[in-house]
Amino acid sequence: YVSTGFGQREFMALNKGDAVMHQASLLHGVQVYDVKDNPTETERWSWILWYKDSSTCEDDYGYEWFRECAGEGDALCQHFHATKVGATPGISNDEASRRVLELNME
Repeated sequence: YVSTGFGQREFMALNKGDAVMHQASLLHGVQVYDVKDNPTETERWSWILWYKDSSTCEDDYGYEWFRECAGEGDALCQHFHATKVGATPGISNDEASRRVLELNME
């Protein structure tokens, strides 16, 4: 399911072999219902693939992902940016802590 952030869930009906791709900002979860005629056949498989913004996969640019929309006042972006802001190059631990608090209080 996907969520609006207000506790409302919208379910997506998927069939065997279906896949879903989404951005990191999507609030989501999984609820698997038993097969009506044979509940022992119900199963769920996950393949999680993460992309990095680096040709070598050595550097982490996650601190950039939500910076712009967080600056525009988007509450969800502020939350996600707060989880990444500590990786900003040149930022001190004190400054990172201050920014995390600011972002979570806005």
